[in-house]
Amino acid sequence: MIYLLYGENSFSSRAKLNAIKRKFLDKHNSDNLIIKQGHELSGLNLDNIFLAQTLLGGSRLIILEDVLSSADSEAKDKLLDVFSNLPQDVTVVVYEPQDFDGRQKLFKFLNKPKQAQAFGALSPMALFQQATQLAQSKSINISPALLRYLIDRVENELWTVDNELDKIAAFAQGRAVTSEDIDGLASASIKTNVFELLGYLTKNDLKSAHRLLQDSLSQGEDEIKLMGAIAYQLRNLIRVFDLDASGLSLQAIMKQTRLPFFVVKRSLSQIKQTSRSQLVSAYQHLVLVDRQIKTGAARPADALDLMVTQRI
Repeated sequence: MIYLLYGENSFSSRAKLNAIKRKFLDKHNSDNLIIKQGHELSGLNLDNIFLAQTLLGGSRLIILEDVLSSADSEAKDKLLDVFSNLPQDVTVVVYEPQDFDGRQKLFKFLNKPKQAQAFGALSPMALFQQATQLAQSKSINISPALLRYLIDRVENELWTVDNELDKIAAFAQGRAVTSEDIDGLASASIKTNVFELLGYLTKNDLKSAHRLLQDSLSQGEDEIKLMGAIAYQLRNLIRVFDLDASGLSLQAIMKQTRLPFFVVKRSLSQIKQTSRSQLVSAYQHLVLVDRQIKTGAARPADALDLMVTQRI
């Protein structure tokens, strides 16, 4: 059997993947579990991975991560052949939390009912419900109002909410959580930094943009994730720009984009500092840089440095 887990809600899809692994390892030896990254498949004999039996025999679970987004075309074509003749004792999970081209043959082959599960962006209500479940699982005594405050504080990132709840659980140790606890413990999210970074760039404040970038990297921010967050926000700015230009109100833009109030409000403020053509140009530049990084033509840190030396 072949399963596909994909979509931008990587927190939920990763939880699903981990549950599949735990269930398999409860019944089978760890030697029967194989995990490969998409970029690792180039040049490999995939028949050996999928068709060879383990010394212990029995069912096998093969997890392929980032295949649709990072494997080369030769590996994808070979996977199509292998998947068409997969042994009955082999289960494959294709895990894809990154953006990818939905027109490719491999995705169309995998994207079938009862085989593919899409994990789309959570609505504000669904995100709050998941955050509530996380808080309960960690035995955190936090009111609904303060939980919403925490979610807003880290800007609707479920991964970040989970991390911040871990810190709060260790600090509060069962007592009621206060707003002072949240303010003292919660970190600024990557999206907060991206909002500020793009704000500096739209105002041509390159010195402040460069300082914020270096501060983020020195605190351990991953360059690739930071670039992905910048690309995501640039797409949002372009969408908000177009909807605002068409005369829609803030509430109507929220409904159209399904973005939270504070995101739309900040975006409306930022688009006043720049033009649509400049936003599109910045996004196209980011796509080009991403391609250069994936092909080894540029280092992520160098690419980000170059970006903040140029006004959007």
